[in-house]
Amino acid sequence: MLYNMHAHSNLSHDAISPPAVLCEMAIALGLRGLIFSDHCDPHIHTTEELLADADKNFSVYCELEKKYEGELEIIKSIEVGDAHLFFEATETVAGAKPYDAILGSVHVMKRQDGENIPHTQTDFGAMSEAEIHKYLTEYFDALLFIAQKTTIDILTHLDLPIRYITGKYEIPIDIERYMPRITEILRTIINRNIALEINTSEIGKSLNAPLPSLNIIKLYYDMGGRLFTIGSDSHEVSTLENGLFEARDMLLSLGIEKACYFKNRKPIFYSLSEEI
Repeated sequence: MLYNMHAHSNLSHDAISPPAVLCEMAIALGLRGLIFSDHCDPHIHTTEELLADADKNFSVYCELEKKYEGELEIIKSIEVGDAHLFFEATETVAGAKPYDAILGSVHVMKRQDGENIPHTQTDFGAMSEAEIHKYLTEYFDALLFIAQKTTIDILTHLDLPIRYITGKYEIPIDIERYMPRITEILRTIINRNIALEINTSEIGKSLNAPLPSLNIIKLYYDMGGRLFTIGSDSHEVSTLENGLFEARDMLLSLGIEKACYFKNRKPIFYSLSEEI
């Protein structure tokens, strides 16, 4: 049994599949539960627009919950992005609905000219080694702020820029250089009972690894962390399954036998070895 704890429907600005289509695919794949973690992106929308979207989206999730009762656990959620830049807006939206889980992430960094630019639009190939180091240092600082200060239940794709720096631009990164700050992030989420997401979006692709990498996952476990969620971060139905079962096997190989999903902001554990 598996729960996909990171999935986007066409209620997100960058996703294309209707929510009901994702539900039907989840059932066909034999998933036990599916989260809807559609984006809250304050670098694109005003707080008023975000609140209106939250109201509309939550109503859709509640309808799906009724429709698929007994077939698929629907987890009503939101992915709150970039609280390091938009703290008041993200906290307002996070508290607007009785979500089952709130995901926290950093998708956007502020450039020297003051403009907020997503990782997806950043030309890492044009950066020097020193500039990339500065970018990653500031990224992990931002993630630490989110881990310390914001209202979240799950910290998503911890080393996300690697998806682009190494996965897209093929620039190798020595992640050990950032381990002191990563360790601080992990210690913070353990103390705050925030789950560490195993994001499977890059499994089978250029990186062919989860986000975060296995050494970070193992460090979190060795530090006493036990709240793991698994999510494909899919933006269309064809990638809903991507890497989920491979990530399950990776965790089992590390001696990690349980993951969790969330209902009413509380983690619920399930066995990763069941129904293999």
